[in-house]
Amino acid sequence: MVIGLGLAVAEMAVPWWAERGTERTPWHPGHIAERYGLFTLIVLGESVLAATIAIQTAVDTGEAFTDLATTAIGGFALVASMWWIYFDQPVDQIVARARRAFSDEHGNQSFLWGYGHYFVYAGAAATGAGIAVNVDHVTHHSTLTDLQAGAAVTVPAAIFTITVWLLHRSAKPDGPLRSYACPVAAAGVLAMSFTGEPVLGAGIVLATLVAIALKVGRPSTVTAAT
Repeated sequence: MVIGLGLAVAEMAVPWWAERGTERTPWHPGHIAERYGLFTLIVLGESVLAATIAIQTAVDTGEAFTDLATTAIGGFALVASMWWIYFDQPVDQIVARARRAFSDEHGNQSFLWGYGHYFVYAGAAATGAGIAVNVDHVTHHSTLTDLQAGAAVTVPAAIFTITVWLLHRSAKPDGPLRSYACPVAAAGVLAMSFTGEPVLGAGIVLATLVAIALKVGRPSTVTAAT
């Protein structure tokens, strides 16, 4: 396992190492932003699929859907809000700025943006798994405590939110949304671990973030925050 982990880290470090020379590989900001966005969309879609299969399996084995309704509604609100938080970003502008800095001493900006997406993808994927865990917990097919089951969905959702904020906040206009909205929302999501409805609570928190940003009126402020 240690050898495998070392080899994985070495492989992921190849792009950074290869670009240490005087000549760097040309790349198009728009294409890069599109591909990262598409992969994010795929991972979020897999999260929806995992949650849907878990709920369908529970219903097929005789569980009442009414017992799962809050988890289903909260899960949909949570993943939909995560989608909005990521894609309501001036990603092309951010990557273009990183591309311009790529040839100078600040070229690591592009690598920070790219490698940072590992946490975006991990958070998105783990959120779907966490929703499935909570379905098992609600239907009494899990030995986890309420806090453990809640944390299974709230921790990855908070990691996703904070990571997107860190990656994209520099492109947002100054203001309280940019500085405080996502950190406060992430803290609120984590706090839902201690409630009886962590999935519904986390979904409401992130949906509220989206609603506040829309209320502000700028189309790209949902994660002003981000």
